Amino acid sequence: MNAVVELEKTREISEYNPFRAQLAELRELNDSIVFDYKSKKGNKEARSHVFKLRQTKSAVDKVRERVKADVLIRGRLIDSEAKEIMGQLETMIEVHQKPLDEIEQVEKERRAKYEEIIDELIAVTETNHSGFTSEAIADRLREVSEVVIDESFAEYMAPATGAKKKAIDFLNNALAAAKQREAEAAELAKLRAEAAERERKDREERIAREAAEKAKAEAEAKAKAEAEAARKAVEDAERAKIQAEAKAKAEIEAARQATEAAERRGREMAEAAQKREAEAKAQAARAAIEAEERVKREAQEKADREAAEQAKREKDQKHKAEINNAARKCLTDLGIAEEVATQVITAIAKGKVKHVSIKY
Repeated sequence: MNAVVELEKTREISEYNPFRAQLAELRELNDSIVFDYKSKKGNKEARSHVFKLRQTKSAVDKVRERVKADVLIRGRLIDSEAKEIMGQLETMIEVHQKPLDEIEQVEKERRAKYEEIIDELIAVTETNHSGFTSEAIADRLREVSEVVIDESFAEYMAPATGAKKKAIDFLNNALAAAKQREAEAAELAKLRAEAAERERKDREERIAREAAEKAKAEAEAKAKAEAEAARKAVEDAERAKIQAEAKAKAEIEAARQATEAAERRGREMAEAAQKREAEAKAQAARAAIEAEERVKREAQEKADREAAEQAKREKDQKHKAEINNAARKCLTDLGIAEEVATQVITAIAKGKVKHVSIKY
């Protein structure tokens, strides 16, 4: 049996002769042909060439199955030769299939990048900003406005431009609503402060008025009592004319002085209340001036801070752009196409290439 197998190995399978005749021609063509994989025409021609090789490979396999079915012993030799021929064909296929697969992967990554940008822009319009401050919304609006949409987006340019416009319109509306909320809150606080100030003034005026009325009532009561005493003194003076007149004069004088004293105390209390009111008004005016100056100062500090942050961001963006351009030039100097070099640098900068980063 072994001798028969060895004998069969020395024989060529005649059914494969047509393919052997084609193999040299296909190998020569495969080694010499050059495709422009990136162009539509070259890409199509390369795929057509690979398809023809695959057809030949399938034809060999069909012959193998047919011949093997006839003779089991010859089947082993048939399989061996078919494997060898198909291996060579597979090697020829791999030469052209690899760059085709690489281009397809690059295209897939390109689409994923732009789809991600569009998804992020769409997510802006799906976020509830009612709890955000106007400053936070303004920062997000600046970030969206700084998204650059150029011709590199290709077929994604239109949806990306539309998504960006919708996001900007949405954030502008959210910013206006936030500013209105903040203005209404500030107005409410102002009205509450004014109401409290009016209540304080009314309370002080009431206290001063009640004190003046009380002092006046006490003075009138005292004057009335003293007048009554004087009247009685006059009656007593009639009974003791000399002593009564002297005593009456003394009591009348005392009553006059008491009345003047009471009136003077009333005036002093009214003047004190007016003075306290004037001091309160002056203090409120000073507080308003200080609050206005504080608001202006905080606004200026905020403007200076935002200007410094903007300058820092612009400087950082410029620095990164210079580093990225220098890295891209290194790649193009190595013979890599500028578009591919740009895609590679962009992918690395976004952290999409594992274990690789750019030092800024």
